[in-house]
Amino acid sequence: MKFLIPLLTVLTIAAWASAAVHGVWSLTHLSGRTSLGWMLFRRIEWFNPENFTDRGQVLRRRFVASFAAFLGSLLVTALVTMLAR
Repeated sequence: MKFLIPLLTVLTIAAWASAAVHGVWSLTHLSGRTSLGWMLFRRIEWFNPENFTDRGQVLRRRFVASFAAFLGSLLVTALVTMLAR
């Protein structure tokens, strides 16, 4: 347990950073259906594939996978931390 919690924390931070990077990279591939401002206020629009071009679809899928990995690792880290005490 001594090394498991820091390792899970690093994995959580890496998944968050990956989601942030892919989210920012996907901004250059908006389809024009919605504006950047609209996407910032309606955060669910980041998950809608119609808002991105074909190249943006790849980045959106990576963003969604990274976001799911972040949520999963966050839950696992919280669970392991609670059980370790």
